[in-house]
Amino acid sequence: MMPYAPVLVTGPTDTTDDLDALQAATYGVALTTGRTAVAATHTAFDVSQFAALYVAGPLVWDDADSGFVSTLLQGEAFMIGAPVEPIPAEPADGPTFCNHCFEPDETHPVRVGEAWVPLCMGCLRAARGNVAGDTAPILFVGDDATELGDLRAAAFDACDQLGATVVVAEHGNYDVRRFSAVLTWSPTRRAVASPLVAEALLCGLTVEPWDANDGRPAPVMQCSTCDTGREVDPVWVAERGAWVPSCKPCARRAGIADPMNFIVGLAA
Repeated sequence: MMPYAPVLVTGPTDTTDDLDALQAATYGVALTTGRTAVAATHTAFDVSQFAALYVAGPLVWDDADSGFVSTLLQGEAFMIGAPVEPIPAEPADGPTFCNHCFEPDETHPVRVGEAWVPLCMGCLRAARGNVAGDTAPILFVGDDATELGDLRAAAFDACDQLGATVVVAEHGNYDVRRFSAVLTWSPTRRAVASPLVAEALLCGLTVEPWDANDGRPAPVMQCSTCDTGREVDPVWVAERGAWVPSCKPCARRAGIADPMNFIVGLAA
């Protein structure tokens, strides 16, 4: 393979679950190979610009449907003689190199756009910088078995009790550096395994399991828009996928007559 050249990871992309699985596989490839790994979520990639194509799911010669994107990219790779490999299960032998400073060091994949980039801790901290401050929203992450409606309802409680904007992680395409913390939640109270959680820990973010009954003191609630001490309620802002603390005047100005109505139909 070409030194330091990124690799492309393809697989089924038909559903949201497929896309999440592809991101998880891409994270795994970056972790095991030590190379920048790009998730092929569409067909507009030039396979010749990558050192190899890794396939999450069926190869084209398997007796199974590998999906349109994966089938097309695998075909292009075969035509130009590019390596086509299954997802590696074990780390590659030899030292790993940071894909930013290119110094030999232990690396951790960090999400950058459509790519997972292995970075050393020094470059990781520098990349994080001051993107998010204490006033940044909180990311609320569930496990694979959590229904979206249940996750939103639990995030509502977090927003209501913490007085902070809480973004519901409905997919894996979030830059964790833009959040002040990550809260995890599972209806079965099991540990949440997610690339988002792994990236947050590596970026030095606080990651805590959310328990609505942990007895923590209620904060002084302020509207996230006008910063006044008016009574606030969590308002669902669909464009942000988030619960936002808002007073009723600001909610009305935003076209929301009654913030609490957003509880109705959460599971729809």
